[in-house]
Amino acid sequence: MTHPTPHHTTPALVGMGVRLPGPDGDVRGPHQMWQALLAGRTAIAPYPSDRWERMLPLLHPQDQKADPWPAALIAWPGFTPAQRWGLRGSDTEHLSPTQILILQVVAEALADAGIDPTTLAGPGTGIYVALSSPDDGLHVFAAGARPTLPELSAGGAGMVATAVSRWLNSRGPLGTYDASCASAMYALNTARRDLTEGVVEAAIVIGVNVLTHPVPTRSFASGGVLALDGQVLPLDAHAHGYARGEAVEVAILRPYAQALEHRDRVYALLTHTAVGADGRSPTVGAPSAPALAELMERTHTGSGVDTDQVPLVLAHGPGTMAGARAEARALKSAYTRPDHDPVLVTSVKGLFGHSEAAAGLTNLLAGALMWHHGGQVPPTTGHTSPPKWLIEHGVRVAAPTDRLPTTGEHHLGVVAQ
Repeated sequence: MTHPTPHHTTPALVGMGVRLPGPDGDVRGPHQMWQALLAGRTAIAPYPSDRWERMLPLLHPQDQKADPWPAALIAWPGFTPAQRWGLRGSDTEHLSPTQILILQVVAEALADAGIDPTTLAGPGTGIYVALSSPDDGLHVFAAGARPTLPELSAGGAGMVATAVSRWLNSRGPLGTYDASCASAMYALNTARRDLTEGVVEAAIVIGVNVLTHPVPTRSFASGGVLALDGQVLPLDAHAHGYARGEAVEVAILRPYAQALEHRDRVYALLTHTAVGADGRSPTVGAPSAPALAELMERTHTGSGVDTDQVPLVLAHGPGTMAGARAEARALKSAYTRPDHDPVLVTSVKGLFGHSEAAAGLTNLLAGALMWHHGGQVPPTTGHTSPPKWLIEHGVRVAAPTDRLPTTGEHHLGVVAQ
């Protein structure tokens, strides 16, 4: 991701839609997201009692504990009037809260971009969704349930954004990507390629994470990776786990030449993206430092961007010690820097929790807002004590006194693993 420069084939980020957890209610839109980043107040807390009580019967009796797991949560909407979206009542009657919120946040992102939704009809608009949480499907297709055909769209990940396509009458690519915590990067990677190759003229990238069913969280808790005290400490000497976080986020992308033609505000340019798997990692779900370093190096080779042009990397940084060590080793391998110029990293997981499928998009929007606000770097919420080995790997956690260069061409690295 770059500070805007005139590369006409590069996708430009021209609009944002945001619904993220906040300590005093949902964070809505880029302005509130920026204020939340600056304030650094965590949104991680126990489930509200009424919401937890509705979820408790879904757990195995041995798991029905009194204390809910901590998480960062948003408010899910109720019914939405069909006429707002130019749809028939039957088109919205069976939509899930997830689908309704996606509609709302896409509309907000298009408004932020100054794009009239009626101009997106046809094959030139692509919709790329990142979603890995099975919660909606677990509700719709629960044992003993009797879903109807229209309710399939409320539980099937592949149809989660069909209401957006019907509203816009967009007939370009429409797909859902599930690559666990890297889902948003896969969606973004495909959108970038489609834009640069001229497959589409506008791309709507959507990141979604849903925590309405407790059984998936139970599996994370059993694995010992959650911070059960709610204290998420990214890249910290006392890091001991992460908290799951809900999110619905949208990025609107256009080719830079088109953004110039329409006089769009450009938050950032997507210089390059790359994706890859861990291969033979130590265990299921364990991060692989060599694989991550290889992906970083491949990204720089493909983009033609030297590592010294990257002043800051927005790390995956969920708050686990194993994850932090792996990322630090990868960064040391990929970014060879002198001792006096360590790689700067930051993480937003202590603020919004780990939004999993949407995590890469959370990082992308946060980094773009840093450029947009003059290179200011917000605090890394939850981080207080850098471990000795982090410093030994040539990595330094960014401080609020750090600023990004605002002259010349510079790039941010965004990591999802």
